[in-house]
Amino acid sequence: MKVLIIEDELQIRQLLSETLKVAGIQHIDACDSAENALKILNEQDYSFSCIFLDVNLPDMSGLELLEKIKQDKRSEKIIIFMLSGDQQRNTVLNAFEHGVASYIFKPFRLDQIKECLSIVPAC
Repeated sequence: MKVLIIEDELQIRQLLSETLKVAGIQHIDACDSAENALKILNEQDYSFSCIFLDVNLPDMSGLELLEKIKQDKRSEKIIIFMLSGDQQRNTVLNAFEHGVASYIFKPFRLDQIKECLSIVPAC
């Protein structure tokens, strides 16, 4: 299983990466911006099983990036989980309307991440 983390805060990116390793994930890519995410996705031909995507990124909102990702047909099988400290109802609903599988509030717990991974088909 290949996982992409898109999170601008270094500590959260590192914590999520370590949490995924504890959960048994070996192939993890991570980046800090929408621009870098799109570059990685294109370079790796959208070959990720799932993406953990922060709502608040420095160069565009996570929801905007989500739309861009979903516009590419290669993303059809990628399961996307949103991460955010933002618990505003409109933000959460908007994420689900754009096709996310789950919305994880920060700070997250290992069991939440494992639960998300349980719905990702093995590749």
